[in-house]
Amino acid sequence: MSISITLACERYDRTEALRDGRVTPAGVDLTYLPQQVEETFFRMARFREFDAAEMSLSSYVIGLTRDAPFIALPVFPSRMFRHSGIYLPPGSGISEPAELAGRRVGLAEYQLTANVWIRGLLADEYDVPVESVTYVTGGLHTPGRTEK
Repeated sequence: MSISITLACERYDRTEALRDGRVTPAGVDLTYLPQQVEETFFRMARFREFDAAEMSLSSYVIGLTRDAPFIALPVFPSRMFRHSGIYLPPGSGISEPAELAGRRVGLAEYQLTANVWIRGLLADEYDVPVESVTYVTGGLHTPGRTEK
């Protein structure tokens, strides 16, 4: 007897075999809903729409303090080199990470896992303490953005 489980997750090379059925979990009738992570995180965090879903680590940890009914599995389908998520405007005069100290840095959301990683790597690898930078949040293309 199989149990039905709906999994919402981005399409990654590591999850494609689940999505297309080449791999079938024993005892599970899996429905794989390929979605962009933003939609999945929002719908799961706000409405708990799926049996299982990819979720940001930072959202999960924040949820622990708010009695969110989630159990984390040590599965990390998204693999990114987060150094590639730091951008500087032309003419900023910044030539190395240490020069971010004392500056304003824009983020879509403070708690986004990618931004947590970036703040950590700036602190650990480049000696830029988190508190030495003024982080401001806002929308990428339009003003405002709701933290998840």
